[in-house]
Amino acid sequence: MDRLLHCPSAPPPIQGMRALALLAWGCLFLLLPAPLRGEEVLRVGLYENPPKIFTSPSGRPEGIFPDLIRAIAAQEGWTLKFVPGTWAQCLDRLGKGELDIMPDVSFSPERARLYSFPSEPVLSDWLQVYALPGSDIRSLPDLNGKRVALLAGSIQEDSLRTLAREFELSVTPVPFPSFDEAFRAVEEGRADAVLSNRFFGHHNRDRFRLEETGVIFRPSKLFFALSPLANPAIAEGLDRQLRLLKEDPQSAYYKSLGRWLSGEVQPGAPPWVEGGVYVLLGLLFLGIAFHVALHRRIGARTRELESANRALALSRDTWRSTFDAVQDALWVLDADAVVLSANAATQWVLGTDPRTVEGRPWSSVREEHLPTLDDGLLQAARTSGRRESTYLCREDRWFKATVDPIPGEGGTLRGFILSVGDITDLKRAEEEIEEKAQSISSINRKLQESVVELKNTLQQTIQILVNASELKDPYTAGHQRRVATLGHAIALEMGLTAEKARRVELAGLVHDIGKIEIPSEILVKPRRLSDIEYRLVQTHPAAAFRILKDVPAAWPLAEIVYQHHERLDGSGYPRNLRGDAILPEARILSVADTVEAMSTHRPYRAARGVEAALKTIEAEKGTSFDPLVVDACVRLFRQRGFSFREIDPPETVD
Repeated sequence: MDRLLHCPSAPPPIQGMRALALLAWGCLFLLLPAPLRGEEVLRVGLYENPPKIFTSPSGRPEGIFPDLIRAIAAQEGWTLKFVPGTWAQCLDRLGKGELDIMPDVSFSPERARLYSFPSEPVLSDWLQVYALPGSDIRSLPDLNGKRVALLAGSIQEDSLRTLAREFELSVTPVPFPSFDEAFRAVEEGRADAVLSNRFFGHHNRDRFRLEETGVIFRPSKLFFALSPLANPAIAEGLDRQLRLLKEDPQSAYYKSLGRWLSGEVQPGAPPWVEGGVYVLLGLLFLGIAFHVALHRRIGARTRELESANRALALSRDTWRSTFDAVQDALWVLDADAVVLSANAATQWVLGTDPRTVEGRPWSSVREEHLPTLDDGLLQAARTSGRRESTYLCREDRWFKATVDPIPGEGGTLRGFILSVGDITDLKRAEEEIEEKAQSISSINRKLQESVVELKNTLQQTIQILVNASELKDPYTAGHQRRVATLGHAIALEMGLTAEKARRVELAGLVHDIGKIEIPSEILVKPRRLSDIEYRLVQTHPAAAFRILKDVPAAWPLAEIVYQHHERLDGSGYPRNLRGDAILPEARILSVADTVEAMSTHRPYRAARGVEAALKTIEAEKGTSFDPLVVDACVRLFRQRGFSFREIDPPETVD
């Protein structure tokens, strides 16, 4: 041991300290994030899903996601390596850490447990069913008994199975490793329909001679998903760069969408639109204020010109001093249009000494120095009085010329005063205002298109729910239709807007959708329900709320339906709400629902008639029902001639 301690090869103290320092730096280097150690190569999954991501004939990764990840990598200093495979293979590699980034992944809680997701989505998407032209697939129930092709290992298969289970449909999913093979299977008759994201479907439906159906569901957000082993700095870089790209209308983000979607408007409006509108409006108002200020400035210059006219009667020295003080270029011409005098501002307008133009005919001065000015300006002023003309001069500057005749005695003409002022700032402000107005108009148009798209989606969703209700219980569907029509008429009778009346109608069409969870034998039971059965029926508003709460509506559709059995005095169900806690639309539906239910036949009792129903709501006006709603309903039947017979289709006789 002593020999080891005194070995001549042991490092001196200074060398030992250096070794320890190098060891410490090495440990610190290993603890640094990968991007800080220079390991900048990121492995990116590549599969075939055009136009979002695919391989071009030359072998280059193309599409929206490759465009964006390249733009982000250029800013973050990353080097990319695309690794091809099928969708399922890429997801498996991502989970094992063999890939760092997987493009075009829809978020779900299950996937969040397997992969890491940034906070900033790339695109919004939804699922849609495509079929051959002439197929009988128009709505969700038409998928019953059909074979539906889809992408293996995707979230679409789980979504389709869940939807089929909820609506009691027999649907056979047929998985394929790629969308191309899934679409080709429908074209060749090996499947009845195909389920696809809207980007691939819209881009490729014509290639496979398929058409869109009315079956649309599961809106989702698409992300760059990360390996659970990935450095958190990658997610931070993706979020940071995506936000910057979305805020810039000229960025690679919008150029890529325009390139691959042929100018298709992306759903929903981008987050910078609302703030941009306000900024543009602010700039517009600033431009208008600047415009007004310039006009006032011109007015002030005109008053200066009038002062110069009065100064002609003053002494030569005093007049000259005043004349040269005017900021606009001024020329005094005699009746023959010969320049008598020019002020000092002529120097910057003409670029020459004012004295060189004095004594010359105005026509020669104009031809030499102001060729773009209207040569008939003086002649027009001679016969018609004050004349103005705007023209473009040297160096892209705009000027405004004004000619004022100088009257003499007996209606004669003594001469002219010609002023030229620089209005370039005013013209540019006007052009900027026009450009901003056009931008605002374009943004408004896009917003309107988004609103229309949202309304269409809502109406399609409600129609799907109505179709599902008809399959479950045709009576309930007819009841909902009559309640919706009566509720719409009551809302209009109360003076509500057409938009609010439409909301009542749409809520009425699905207000009993929760009854699809009630066994059919209870709904059609030909005698009065037991207490247990009645309490089960009372769960249908809560069931309807669960079904409708995720429907994309800009107004509280689910909550209105949830409240349609509540009463003003708190005697309703399921939450015993009272007074102002009940939404106005729900108060209308409660009256329409009561009148329709009493007026029509029930399995356990005969119809009591409209008049009996009206007397019931009148008796409970102010306690159970809103007085304004009751009065409007009574007027409809007794004064306006409203009748349920106009709603129901005529009966046919075999």
